[in-house]
Amino acid sequence: MRISALLAVFLLTTAPALAQELRFSARTADCAAPTPFPNCIGGSFVDQGTTAGANDTVDQVNIGCFGVTSVPGPDVIYSFNSIVAFGSPTIDIRVTPALGYDVAIYVLDQTSPGCPAGTGNAVTNCVTGANAGGPGAQETISHAALAALPVGNYYLFVDSTAVGAASSGSYTLSVGPSICPVELMEFAID
Repeated sequence: MRISALLAVFLLTTAPALAQELRFSARTADCAAPTPFPNCIGGSFVDQGTTAGANDTVDQVNIGCFGVTSVPGPDVIYSFNSIVAFGSPTIDIRVTPALGYDVAIYVLDQTSPGCPAGTGNAVTNCVTGANAGGPGAQETISHAALAALPVGNYYLFVDSTAVGAASSGSYTLSVGPSICPVELMEFAID
């Protein structure tokens, strides 16, 4: 009885998480290889940062990515690996900017140029993004948009379509909700 109860708890708590695990890496102001960030995402992945003083790695994205092509603001970059297809429960990526900062967020895949070196780049590998609000408005990349991405490596950019004072600022990145995987630490037969 104890074996089946432990196994049932393990399967119930890990199955949904295995359907959509992401692994984020530390943020960086350019496309240098960030240090892996071994954190469970599930609603518990939250990071606060600022684009003030960062590089403008990407200046133009491909038409059709998320409704705009010009992203002249300084950007901060996160890398993540979708190791299995997105499933249920749903997750999304939300960035809440400080009042006055007009944030735009988008995702680049590994297709050339991947995450480009240098500044002022025009890219053609933007796969999804969000720029619906104005200064101070939260931007969200929905679960539906993320579910359409194949398993692979991606770069999340926190950027801006604005110029001037609204083009940079502090923000909070939140990824979730989800269920964190549970590791089976003990197995006994009575």
